[in-house]
Amino acid sequence: NAIDLAAQIGMGKRTNTILQSAFFTLAKVMPQEEAIQYITMKLDENERANTIRLMKVKDMLLQESIEEKRQADAQAVEAFGGHLAEPMGEL
Repeated sequence: NAIDLAAQIGMGKRTNTILQSAFFTLAKVMPQEEAIQYITMKLDENERANTIRLMKVKDMLLQESIEEKRQADAQAVEAFGGHLAEPMGEL
């Protein structure tokens, strides 16, 4: 059962990977070890691509957040008459 096997070895819902490996072995398309190495390599590539995409999204959200803060600060200064308050002396 590919679903149980994928869950058991920590691959989540990647049943296609299990089925591909079984197909390659049964059909003798390529040696089992070579098929496993190839599939592992592709999984690693996908993981790196997902990490890069996630980092780009986080960077974009950070930049948007910084810009929103700048706009809010500018609006607050403008609402205060365009002047920042002078720092108070020691109390």
